Amino acid sequence: MRAAVTGMAVCIAALALMTGSAGAAVKPSPFSTWPPPAAGNVRGTIYQGTPSCAIQSGVKICDATVYTTGLMSGWATSNQAYRKLNLEWKIRDNGGSVVKTGSNSCTGATGAISSCDRTGPSYGVRWPATSTVKYCVDTIGFAYYYVSSNGNTAKVTASHYACVTLSASGGGGGLRQR
Repeated sequence: MRAAVTGMAVCIAALALMTGSAGAAVKPSPFSTWPPPAAGNVRGTIYQGTPSCAIQSGVKICDATVYTTGLMSGWATSNQAYRKLNLEWKIRDNGGSVVKTGSNSCTGATGAISSCDRTGPSYGVRWPATSTVKYCVDTIGFAYYYVSSNGNTAKVTASHYACVTLSASGGGGGLRQR
């Protein structure tokens, strides 16, 4: 009797699979999955270097360089893939257009890491000294984490937006801002 019941269950399960019935036997997954961790913190900085100004056709024109940095902190180390934290930057001009991009990363020597502090790209700027000109930076931090026992990964991302108002004197609005 027991063999007949088992045989009948196998036939019902096979029939359900062939017909696409929702009540078909659920095939267990060959691997386990889990959600990725929440993103850690990302802080971006953009600041102006010392300006050089000169009168050109009766207008005071200044040149300087804007610099960027990025800091990631509080990132999960459990299930972190590649022992690596990554930073990307997008410098934007006064109109919001991307004028320069860059990337950098930190890699753990022997294991996963939770923080990363890196220098980003710099960009030469020119503006009339009497104008209010602002440059901004999108700083994007990301890491990959294992989300299954078969090695699948998920990208976890966080970002920060910061700006600097250019200054002909090199101080005031041109100071480092995070």
